[in-house]
Amino acid sequence: MLTQNLFSLIDGERSYPKVEAPCTLREAIDALKKGAQGYVLITVNGMPKGILTERDILRIFLQNPNVDSDIMDYATKNLITCNIMRSVYYAVELMIENNIRRLILIDDKGVFKGVATQEELLGYLERECFKRDIRVGDILKERVLWVRPGTSVREALSIMVENSIGSLPVLDNEELVGIITERDIANKVEPTRLDEPVGKYMSSPVICVEPSRSVSECLSIMHEKGIRRVVVVDNGKVVGVISQRDIARSLEDKSREIVENKLKYAKEILNMVPEVFIELIDLYDHDPIVWMNKKAIGLLGNLIDRDITN
Repeated sequence: MLTQNLFSLIDGERSYPKVEAPCTLREAIDALKKGAQGYVLITVNGMPKGILTERDILRIFLQNPNVDSDIMDYATKNLITCNIMRSVYYAVELMIENNIRRLILIDDKGVFKGVATQEELLGYLERECFKRDIRVGDILKERVLWVRPGTSVREALSIMVENSIGSLPVLDNEELVGIITERDIANKVEPTRLDEPVGKYMSSPVICVEPSRSVSECLSIMHEKGIRRVVVVDNGKVVGVISQRDIARSLEDKSREIVENKLKYAKEILNMVPEVFIELIDLYDHDPIVWMNKKAIGLLGNLIDRDITN
């Protein structure tokens, strides 16, 4: 599962939210809301040249934008792309390293093939990575950030942008009454209404879990409810928020261990066969040998770290 390539995610019938440049920020935001997938691609002649996400909108709204200006003044243009023949595991690592939730998928010729989301990849990883479960309490952050119903959207936005988080629990006299998320703000709030209270736009009731619940159960709840995060409550007190991004980070070491074990067993088998097997790594300007089975070493000698072309 972890080594399965991204080609399996491609659905030729699937459509992706997009707008063709040139267009305005207003048009892109409208397309993002209509697409309901949390992002919109900005294309030029059908090829993605930028992306606008709900998280981008948090940052943009704080800039007091002119919504009728060119979208390319605001969109993220440094797109992270991934070849569709790469593994699911590689794609998850790429997302974590670049702190993103979506990858632009391309083929060997650089042609756009689709978008892989963090939600999809976590679904692929879940079965193998949770054979030995992690608990929600194991991945909780120590600091709990929250706001009151009367807190302005602008102040909530500033907290979210400054701390690179996508949501804030809303507490009234220590009682959880809602949650304000980047999706709530992107879909409900106009840039001219940032001084209104978050209580007007928050989502309620809130899906909650206890620290003792497994991460696997937590992820299943997110998939079932179509949400990206849950609030963690212990004895009636809010102790944190767990997002899909937090789960992805917690899975990184676990999934790496699984892949390494699979490769270890595969190499043990290859050491027993009478054929020559050599593993290379493509470093563009040279291709060093990183592993040889016993048969290869017996016939050729130990060539590890040697360039195959020399």
